[in-house]
Amino acid sequence: MTLTARIPLVAIVLTISVGASPAAAQGRLGARPYSPWGPTGWSFLDLHTKCEGYLPFTGNTPTAWRIQLRNAAEEQVSVDVTASVAGRPETSVTRRLTLKPKGTKDVLLDLDTECGGSIMTRLDKLRKGPDTSETPYAPPDRP
Repeated sequence: MTLTARIPLVAIVLTISVGASPAAAQGRLGARPYSPWGPTGWSFLDLHTKCEGYLPFTGNTPTAWRIQLRNAAEEQVSVDVTASVAGRPETSVTRRLTLKPKGTKDVLLDLDTECGGSIMTRLDKLRKGPDTSETPYAPPDRP
């Protein structure tokens, strides 16, 4: 009887030990590093992305994708960031970001693709300065 009472305790200890693994501590599986910084349509704005992975026990999708922008301008910049699974525009998700002068900002989006997949990003409705209707949208300054 004493041995039977100890078996559940051992099982609980093993479960806790497995749950505390380094991969579980990160919260997501399959993460990838950031891509290199790349240019956008605006000379003062760069972008890179990374896949943060998926939650354990939910399958490989959706995965969290982090899009980070870097503002080299001396002014605040606000822009719409749209991401979608490559070739599937119906999966698009849009967020508005405001970056401080010379600052970086990122957004985390869940998309229905694995980390080995590709995403498309689009930036538009960019304003330099206050993000109000009085400030016109700035057209891209790169070809």
